[in-house]
Amino acid sequence: MSDDWRRCNPRLVSDDKLLHLTGLDRELFDRLVWLLEPLWENARARRIEQDRDKKQLVRRNRIGAGKPPLPFPSRLFVVVVVLRTNMPLRTVEAHWGVGKDLVSRSTRQIVELLAVLGVTGPGGERLDEGGLASLLASMAGPAGVERPAVVAGRDEEGAEDGDHRPTSGSGDPSTPAGGSSELVGGSEGVAPDGWDGVAGGVIIDGTYTRVGRPRGWEDQKRLYNSHRGCHCLVYQGCCDLDGNLLWVSAPFPGATHDLTALTQTPLGALLASTQVPVLFDKGYQGVVGRLGLHPQRVFLPRRKPPGSDLPAADRNLNRLIASLRIKIEHVNEQLKNWKILGYYRGRHTNFGHVLQAVAVLLTLPNRTTT
Repeated sequence: MSDDWRRCNPRLVSDDKLLHLTGLDRELFDRLVWLLEPLWENARARRIEQDRDKKQLVRRNRIGAGKPPLPFPSRLFVVVVVLRTNMPLRTVEAHWGVGKDLVSRSTRQIVELLAVLGVTGPGGERLDEGGLASLLASMAGPAGVERPAVVAGRDEEGAEDGDHRPTSGSGDPSTPAGGSSELVGGSEGVAPDGWDGVAGGVIIDGTYTRVGRPRGWEDQKRLYNSHRGCHCLVYQGCCDLDGNLLWVSAPFPGATHDLTALTQTPLGALLASTQVPVLFDKGYQGVVGRLGLHPQRVFLPRRKPPGSDLPAADRNLNRLIASLRIKIEHVNEQLKNWKILGYYRGRHTNFGHVLQAVAVLLTLPNRTTT
C-alpha cells in the first residue's frame, strides 16, 4: 500500500507509535483499510446521490470540487481510537484537530461497515449463521446423538434441568464412559461424560456493558440489572475450548436474564439442531428444557443439596467445568479491552453495531481474505 495517505494528516497516522492507541499493529491496520475503504467510498457515493435526489439539487460545480473529505485511513484511525479508548469526542478534537461531529458521523458509518464484515473463525472462515452452523456440526461429531423426550423442563430421570447429569458407568461423573483421561481441547484433567467421541465443544456466557441512567422510570426498570447493580445492556458470547470467539449476540435490556436472552438468539436453535457439547454456568439452570438440548451434551455445575454438603465427585466436576469455562471469561475480558464496551455513552439503538464491530476487530488476525 502506498504511504501517500499518511501525509494527508501527519498528526494522525504518520508515526507508527500512535497505532498502539488502536490496539492494532501496522499490518492489521493496513489490512483493515484495504477491506473497508472500497465499502466506505461506495457508501459515501450512495449517500451523496440520495441526498441530492431527496433535495432535488442541481450540480453546479465539477465533480471533485470543494473541500476534500478527511482521507479514509485518517478517519478510520480516529474511529478505532474511539472504540479502543472510549475517548470523548471533544478530546479527539483537541488532540488531532478533527471535529467532534465528523468523528461522531464517521464512527456511526464505519462501525456499520465493520459489523457487516462478520466474525472470523479460527480457521479463517466467516462465522455468519451458515458458517457457525457448519462449525458447530463439525464439533458435535459425525453421527450426533438422538435427542430424548424432554417434558416441561425436566430430563429423563425426572430431575430439574441442571440439577443432575447422567454419570458414566464407573459412577464418577468426571470420567467419560470410554475411560479416556484426555480432555478435548488439550487442557489437563479428565473429560466429563458426553465428551467422548466428539471433536470439540463450545462455552457460552453472558456479560454486560454499563450505560447511563435513563430518564424515564420505565426505561430505568428495563435497563437496571439487580445482579450487577447498574443500568446496562446484556449480551451473550460463545467461544470454543481454545478460547476463540465464535459469536456475539445482539444486546438486550439489562433486566433480561441470561437464559431468556439466549433463547431469543439464533444460537439457541443451532445448539438444539447440532447437539454440540456446551458448557454453562449456574445461571442457565433449565436450559435443557428451554432449548430442547440433549442432557448428556449440556454441562452445568452441580448445585449444593439443601442441608448437606456437595459430594466430592460433584466438587471435582465443578472444578473441571470451571477450569474449562475460564476461556469464555478471558474472551469477555478481551472484548472489554475495547473500552467502549466498559461504559457506553452513545445511543442504545447503535450499540448492536458497536458490539459486532468490536467482535470483528478482535477476530481480525484470523481473517486472511475478504
